[in-house]
Amino acid sequence: MRKLLIVLFSVLIFSTGFTRNQIIVGVIESPPYFEEKRPEGQGMVCELVTAAFHITGYEVIYEFYPLTRLLDTLIDGKVACIVRDIAPEEREQFIVSKPIYLSENVLFYKKSKFPSGIDFKDLTELKRYTFGIKNGSELTIKLLNDKGLTVDLANSSEQLFIKLNMDRTDFAVATDIGGLEILKIMNLNRDDFGYTKFISSSKRSMIFLKNSRNEKIISDFNIGYKTIMKNGTYKNILEKYYGAGKVPVNVLNLVNEW
Repeated sequence: MRKLLIVLFSVLIFSTGFTRNQIIVGVIESPPYFEEKRPEGQGMVCELVTAAFHITGYEVIYEFYPLTRLLDTLIDGKVACIVRDIAPEEREQFIVSKPIYLSENVLFYKKSKFPSGIDFKDLTELKRYTFGIKNGSELTIKLLNDKGLTVDLANSSEQLFIKLNMDRTDFAVATDIGGLEILKIMNLNRDDFGYTKFISSSKRSMIFLKNSRNEKIISDFNIGYKTIMKNGTYKNILEKYYGAGKVPVNVLNLVNEW
């Protein structure tokens, strides 16, 4: 009976999340990185991942989940892999790719309030200000709290920038490209806002359960990702979202890790 259960479990591991060369990737809604209803490409990172898998003959389908459920969908076999950051103590449980993109949090501000911009060496220099941040951004919220800063939680990215625009907060904490996308969605004039150097960053990877089939899949993915980094596809996709010549050096330098 025990042998039968092991066989059945192995079949489930090797079959879920895959249909021949079709692979299901679990992601969260986070424009413009991942965007379920985007007319083309479903976001920057989805375009990068799709391009890499296509090199080695895979069709990719994206399923969108709340961040709190993302890891469970992988463990339960609903998806073949997920895209997220991962703590060092978790890495041993999974097959983890090299980082595929870099997420950098910055402080957005109104230029009318800070016409000369904002410069600081440490966040503690900004204690007299209020920092808006989206609820659920636990690591960044902890960073702000540890610095003794005043935090104002928003329930959505739109609410985050509404509060900033109405001067209810002094800064909105968001990723550089994510904040610019929200300004665009809300029809706010991008030139009325600026943003600082990054205050925190995290590298996101492809994460699989450990088994022999996934070793082959991630090997194929690595071949594809190295290829798009070399043939210009990687940079072209990034510039589609950041703008020509505006991709941060730190993001482009991920090539060196491959």
